Amino acid sequence: MSNQYYDIKLQNLPKINAVKELDYNQSLAEVKEKINAENIALVDDELKPLLQEAQLLDVNGAEFWVLTADENKSRYALDLPLNALARTVSIAAWYRALGRQEVNEGVRAVMIATATGSDLDNRAFGENLTRLDGETDDAFRKRIVLYPESLGTGTGGSYEFYAISADDSIKQAEVTSPNPCEITIYLLSNQGNGSVQQEIQDKVLATVLSPNNHALGDDITVNSVEIVEYNIDVDITFYQNINENQVITDIVEKYQEFKQKTQAIAHPIDLFHINSLFCHDSIQQININAPLNVVIGQYQAPFCTKLTINGVDVA
Repeated sequence: MSNQYYDIKLQNLPKINAVKELDYNQSLAEVKEKINAENIALVDDELKPLLQEAQLLDVNGAEFWVLTADENKSRYALDLPLNALARTVSIAAWYRALGRQEVNEGVRAVMIATATGSDLDNRAFGENLTRLDGETDDAFRKRIVLYPESLGTGTGGSYEFYAISADDSIKQAEVTSPNPCEITIYLLSNQGNGSVQQEIQDKVLATVLSPNNHALGDDITVNSVEIVEYNIDVDITFYQNINENQVITDIVEKYQEFKQKTQAIAHPIDLFHINSLFCHDSIQQININAPLNVVIGQYQAPFCTKLTINGVDVA
């Protein structure tokens, strides 16, 4: 049985064309260009008003004030920071940029890959899905993507959907079929070291065995993945006159992100990524004492128990 049909990496989707890059300077230039196109000159090179040079024209009953001054003078006036019109133009450009930002946020709010919070909740309404108690945006987003698989029965995707929907503590589920009609679901928790308690395993099994959630004749087993614990122990040499505490704080922040990202079923732990945690301008030399080799099986998940730097546990 394969459950790779839905394997969509939302973060790798193409850039949304409807979302435009914000550039205040571009907005300012556009507003200036529009005003200059109308030949609105308010001051001359000496900042003297030019309104007295205006002529009133009547075109088919409509009256227009036309300024006869050189159009370059208006452009010059708009570039003067203390000029009243230049200030108005800056404000207009700022609000134009804000308007574009509002459009961008509106577009992101209806895309599964970028919607968050209540926007994501409303996006899921079309699939008749509601957020589990304590469920994060990323976890909910994954269930939304998996939802179409739940419309069928007996597929790896449907079993995975119901498994991660059974309890908000389920971070990941891996479905395998070693033999025909034999289904094994391996679970990873988002709590503790990732091991799933028997009570939660039973809850997942009950959900999967609910009517219409499984194929008749499938023999289903639910297990927790095996957790492979390891620790990171390094010796670091800092350059002189360095705020070591700040550097360690930066490392711990990267470590927490690394720990969260790598806590997944069958996720490899390699020295290259561990070494990248300590790439810092203030570090002269790194010596990794542990781990030297962490092997993660197909139905195992890694969990780092602690981070030790120069003999001191920092995380």
